[in-house]
Amino acid sequence: MRGAYPHLAVLLVLVLAACTVPATSRVNEEPPGKTHAHVTVFSPTGQPAPVSRVDRRIAGLGVWIDEVTGAPGNGNRALTRALRRELEATSLPIAISVGAASHFIQGVVDVRVKDATSEHVSIIWIVLDSDGKELGRVSQDNTIPRGILHEDWGDIARYAAVGGADGVLSIIEYDIVAE
Repeated sequence: MRGAYPHLAVLLVLVLAACTVPATSRVNEEPPGKTHAHVTVFSPTGQPAPVSRVDRRIAGLGVWIDEVTGAPGNGNRALTRALRRELEATSLPIAISVGAASHFIQGVVDVRVKDATSEHVSIIWIVLDSDGKELGRVSQDNTIPRGILHEDWGDIARYAAVGGADGVLSIIEYDIVAE
């Protein structure tokens, strides 16, 4: 055993994310060099989206989360469950079937050997509307100790989902307000 907390090394690493959202959105400004997943969605007038407009449109909302693909170990299942829990915690309705969904989320993981001791991990959360049109992506990238994700993802999946859920929610919120 490498220590009491073998996954702590990647705890902060996977939470960091850069978001790709529609051009009329602006990412909150932060000091140079700080990576984040927080996105503020703005209306076409440049003002923050009023919550009341989002609340009125949430009635027909239901999100379907596809099984994550490409993750080693139990990552596909762990990331899918973790993202579902994070989105449920925000009271975002989860669709009970594919046909009832207004939005779809796909997760794609890529882990590649970087050198003898490390790997590069990339998680991309893709948000689609009910017609299959891509609305935006949330990308999470980092370098981790080699082999740490090849078995049980444990808390790492939860921390990655926390970072991804913020961007996913912003993309969905932007779509709801833009309707």
